[in-house]
Formats: sequence, C-alpha cells, structure tokens
Amino acid sequence: MKNPPWFRPRLLKSPLFLACLVLAGVAGLPAVGSTVALDVDIEGIKGPLLRNVKSGLSMVALEGRKDLQAAAVRRAQANATEEIQLALQPCGYYSPEIQSRLHHEGNRWRAEYHVDPGPPTLLTKVQLALTGAGRADSAFAPVLKQFPLRPGERLEHAAYREGKRALELVAAERGYLDAEFAVHRVEVDPEHNRASIELLYDTGPQFVYGPVRFEECGLSPEFLRGHVPFSAGEPVRYSQLLQLQKNLGRLSYFSRVEVRALREQAESDRVPIEVGLTLAPARRYTLRGGYGTDTGPRSALGIEFRRLGSRAHRAEMEVQASRYESHAEAQYVIPWAYPRTEVVTFTLGYSALYEEYGRAQAMRAGADVERSRGRLREDYSLTFEREDFRIGVDGGVSILLLPGARWARVWADDRLDPRHGARLRLGVRAAREGVVATTSLAQLDTECKLIRMVGPRLRAIGRARAATTRVSDFHRLPPSLRYFAGGTDTVRGYGHNSLGPRDRNGDPVGAPHLLTFGLELELLLTEHWGWATFWDGGDAIDTWATGLAGLHFGAGSGLRWRSPIGLIRADLGWPLGVAGGPEFHLALGPEL
Repeated sequence: MKNPPWFRPRLLKSPLFLACLVLAGVAGLPAVGSTVALDVDIEGIKGPLLRNVKSGLSMVALEGRKDLQAAAVRRAQANATEEIQLALQPCGYYSPEIQSRLHHEGNRWRAEYHVDPGPPTLLTKVQLALTGAGRADSAFAPVLKQFPLRPGERLEHAAYREGKRALELVAAERGYLDAEFAVHRVEVDPEHNRASIELLYDTGPQFVYGPVRFEECGLSPEFLRGHVPFSAGEPVRYSQLLQLQKNLGRLSYFSRVEVRALREQAESDRVPIEVGLTLAPARRYTLRGGYGTDTGPRSALGIEFRRLGSRAHRAEMEVQASRYESHAEAQYVIPWAYPRTEVVTFTLGYSALYEEYGRAQAMRAGADVERSRGRLREDYSLTFEREDFRIGVDGGVSILLLPGARWARVWADDRLDPRHGARLRLGVRAAREGVVATTSLAQLDTECKLIRMVGPRLRAIGRARAATTRVSDFHRLPPSLRYFAGGTDTVRGYGHNSLGPRDRNGDPVGAPHLLTFGLELELLLTEHWGWATFWDGGDAIDTWATGLAGLHFGAGSGLRWRSPIGLIRADLGWPLGVAGGPEFHLALGPEL
C-alpha cells in the first residue's frame, strides 16, 4: 500500500515534530515542580470507623497542604488501601472491601474511597485470671466483672486496653508494685472473623508504707510529717503519694518536691518513701497592679518571710493603695497541730476609706484559726477594731470586739477557669455593747455561686448573696460593717455603691441588709475569648418589708479574656426601668 501523497518519512525525524509529540503527551499533566490541590472523599463508613481511617490515612494528612506535589499524592495513593485496612482493625474489622480511585483535572486532584468494612470480628473466648497476692483481694473483683469485652461481642482494641488499664489502676492503688501481665494475648482469625482474648495478671506481693524520709531542709520533721496523708502499714497508693507531693508543693517553702517509693529498698513488704525537697528563697517580694471600675487604679507592695524557725512560721506584710481605699497589713502565720489543715494567723492592720459620700480610718488587730474538715474550710476569728468614720450625717468613733466564724466550700473542675463548679459561703460575726464595744450587733452573710456548661460552648453562671444585720443603733455602725450595692460585683448597670438608702443630702449611707443575684450566659468563642450577656438584680435594704419591693435591675453584655494573669471581664451594663446611661465595668480575678 502506497503512502498518501502528504506523507513525508523525513518528517518523523524532524526535531520540531518530536518536540510537538512530547508537548502533546504531557499537556494533560501538571508541570514538574508545580503544586497541586487535593480533595479526599471517603464513603461507606462513619463514626469511629471514619475517624480512625482519617487519622491513619496519609492522603488525608496531605489534604489542604499549600506545597503539595503530584509525586507525593501518588506515593500516598500506593499505600492507601493498606492504611485503611490497618485503621479498621482496632475497631474489629479485618476483612474490608476497599475501592479507590485517583483522578485529576489539571492541578486539581481528587482521591475517592468506598469502604465496606465487612463482617465484624467477634470474640469467641475472653479468659481473665489473677495470680499472686491480689488473687484474694476483693478490689479486683468488680474490675474483672466489668471487663469491657465479652464473648459474642465485637473485638475492640481500645476497650481491650481500657480493661487492662483498669487492672493496673487497682494494682497501683492497692500496693501491688510488681504487678505485670504474665500473659496478654489477642488471637485473630480473619478468615472466619473470630478472635479470642487471654489475660493473666500476676499481681505479685502487696506492699505497705514503711518510714517516710525527708531530705534535710532545716524544717522540723514533725511539721513535714503533718502533711503526710497516710500512715505506716497501709497499702502503698500512688494517689496518696501524689497527694503528698501536692500538699508540700502548695506551700511557699519549697521550689521543688519529689516523692519516691523506694521499691528496691523494701524490707519484706515495707517500702520506704523518700521526699526530695528544694527550698525556695527565704524571702519573696511582690509588686502587683490592677484596675477596676469600682476601685480605679490599684497597686500593692508586699514581702513574705517564708521560714521563721524550724516549725515553719512565716510572716507577711503588704501595703495596698487605690482610689477609694488604702491599707497596710502585717500577718504572722503559725502552722498548728495538723499543719496540712490548720493554721493560726495573727493580724495587725490599718485601712483608710475615701468615698465621695464618706471617709473612715480604722485600726484592726486579731487572730483567727483556719482548718479544713474534709473539703469544708472553717475560719474562727476574734478581731478588735477602732474606726473613726463619717458617712452622710453619721459619724464618730466605733470600737468593737468581734468574734466571728466563716465556712466555705468550693467544688471546681478547674479553680482558675472552671467549666463546672460551685461555691457556698456562710459567715457570722457579733459584738455586744459594754463588752469592749460601743454598740451591739449580729451579722449573717451567705453567698452561693454555680457554674455549669449547658452546651458544648455555652457556660451558665448563677449567683446570689443575702446578708442581714441586727444592730442596736445603725447610726453608730461604721462603714466597714454596712452593706452597699451597685457596681461590678453586685448590680451591673449602676455606679459603684450607688444603690441603697441615702441621707438628706442624697448621699448613699449603706444599709443593714443586702440582697443581690445575677444570671450570666457566656458563649466560648475560642480557647481564650468569650462573649457574655447578663442580668443582675438587688439592693442595699433598709428594712426587708419595704426593700424587696424596690429592688433594682440591670442587664448588658461584655467580653471575657482568659489572659496570662487571669480572667478579665469587661462589661457594659444598663439600668432597667429607670433613666440613666450605660455603666462600664472592668474586673480581673478568678470566679471561684
């Protein structure tokens, strides 16, 4: 057959023709060195299976990269089927069917996977056994009974690890320091979709606490032993060792605390406990500053003497100044019979209050005993104070000897930034005229606060405070014992201490009773930022009969910033039902 007249064999050897062929062959491929975009689509599975596959699939890790090359996509595609198979196995699926397709248009690549996990792998045998001293310990029985996998159920590797971990936790809390799994076997028959589990946990002997030894640090061993939450002869528990470390770490005496159970030095079943201590500097100086709309700029300068003698006495002195109030205070703190839970504090202080409607200068001296009863914190005090004051038309010199008591209980998942928490507080104090007192009085002050997450990103905060005073002559009561309302911590939307009874000149003079409450909803925008809306109510009340009918209310919204120095709250509040512009409120500090 003859070639057509237009055919020229020499044309095949032409450099121009060969170049055209090369260009035509690569026209549909991305240029070497150019970046590509990738989309990954996985169908057929959802929930934990889909999450496992996404976490183990290299192709998913490439999705969204700005510097992605086509060669990297092809390499990931070569391993995709095996990676999906491995990702399904922890969930008990060993016989999947996987269909994959990789295609592209220009620089836009798409990887598609259709995954049929196949039949689940079911357990035909779950054999659990204990050996060692723990075999007779009833603490293991609930863990074995509640082992998360049973014959006939689907094999799940996470549940298997959870069951093993539960046994290890019991051993750690019951003193079995040598416990180990003598046998831990999972056998899988993927052809028949069945598996078996065999666990043999050898607890070894049970160890108990021996002597507790503290590194020499200049502090009395009796004082240090007062922070030990266990006794010799009890089973060794890692949670108690951690609690000992926390107890000592909370003190200001040490910069480092390390608690070790010396298993290798055990005599018979008794394990000595060694506590390594590094002393902090003997003195600490503090300089603080802040700002609040109720207090204005404020600053404080302090010094703490951390260790005075072998019994770990300490002393603190602080001077603080702000627009409305300044004070200087010295404290001497003595750890008591149980230093972990009891301290005695002697206080000497001076304060000066300068408000637009009054002023006061006070000298105070007192002693109080703080102790913990479980999670309840108790404080019993006796305070002498002399206060020279003038507020409204009232004035004079008040001398009072005030015995008092406070009880407080705090629950919180995180004291600095609680998602769930609560605080209850109750305080009482009294004085009797003629017994180193110029007037008789009795006060009761209660407060509660509740914080709860009511959605994935919505936090609700409710609070209420009620206080009441019985006094023989209110006009002789100094400002420090009167109640005021309005401002950041009581009723937002009103000025600082602007609510409550007023004198004939229109100045607030405080009241014998107080009632405040509020509800706040905070939307958590990011880890550190939130937006809140609030509604507050309350008043400083002259008499309960008439005061409850005249409560004031405010509402508004504000920004929340969880800063490195604590939670900062910036709010704009409006009074409800009365004329007046908005009030700005700024505060810093923990919520519980």
